[in-house]
This record gives sequence, C-alpha cells and structure tokens, in this order.
Amino acid sequence: MMFADDIVLCEESVEEMERELERWKNALERRGLKINRTKTVQLNFEMDTERRLHLDGVELNVMDKFKYLGSVVDKEGELDCEIAYRVSAAWMNWKKMTGVLCGKRMSLKMKGKVYRTVVRLEVAEMRMLRWSCGVTRLDRIRNEVINKIKVSNGGFEESPGKKNAVEWTCSKERGKLCRKES
Repeated sequence: MMFADDIVLCEESVEEMERELERWKNALERRGLKINRTKTVQLNFEMDTERRLHLDGVELNVMDKFKYLGSVVDKEGELDCEIAYRVSAAWMNWKKMTGVLCGKRMSLKMKGKVYRTVVRLEVAEMRMLRWSCGVTRLDRIRNEVINKIKVSNGGFEESPGKKNAVEWTCSKERGKLCRKES
C-alpha cells in the first residue's frame, strides 16, 4: 500500500520482507530517493519472531503499534488501539471546550448550538450501531435496547444489566437483532 511518501510492505515471512525491502530501496535510489532509516519500522502481525530486519546494515526498530495516515495500527491487527486513540482525542477536544461551554461569557443560545453539535455526534453513533446490528427505526426497537448492546471480542453481545420485558439477541445468521424466544 502506498500513499504520497508512505509505503507499507506486507509479506508472509521475514525473508520475503527483506527481499521486498531491498527491491523498494533499489527502485527508489534509481529515482534519486532514499528510505529514511529512522522512520522505517518493523511490525510483525501475529508473528512471534525475534528476527530483525536490516536496512543498509542498520537494524530497524520493532514496534507493537504505530501511526499510519492518522490511524493506529497494532501487531494484533485489532482496532482496540485505534478506538482508544480516537476516544482519547475526542475527550481532549471536549476538555478544550468545557471552559467555553461551562463559562458564563457565552450566551445560552450559543451553548445550545455547540451542545446540539455534540448531541448530533451521539445520534450518528446510534445510527451506526443500529446499522451494524441490522436494525432500522421501522423495527421499533428502542434506543435503550440498542444501548445495551456492546462490542466484545467476538462481536456484538448484550451488556449485563437490567432486563426489559422483551429481550433481544443478535442473530449470528443474519447479523440482526431478534426477539428472544421465551
């Protein structure tokens, strides 16, 4: 995968990666470019290898995770680091706004506009969660029920908590929420 001046190389083995890295290095040098050894890192996806890659005799840093085009990539191939990073960034931005939102200098009208902008993000989140569960408003499943669904390691499952009169389960066949049979 290549974007602007960033390149990601993916290979099945360290030997294949060394060959591919050497090919890219030679191709770039023929065009007057060179690979920055300090920015080039090694990330082993689901591989337990102690073998380190070298570029011009310099050992590459092995990372558990790194940032590529604004997204965090980790060695497990999971999204947990990316989600944690985005949530953290969102909270940092919220903290930047609290002085304005909680201060007395801004009018209630303006605070309302900012608040509606934040609430709209929560509405978008609910829409995405409904979409992921295969549920539309026409299914007449309340938001409280959808909010009980959490993302777990294996996918969506019900969060522990107070049970409603109608219980719902995530159908694995259709990827939709369905009424639980009593």
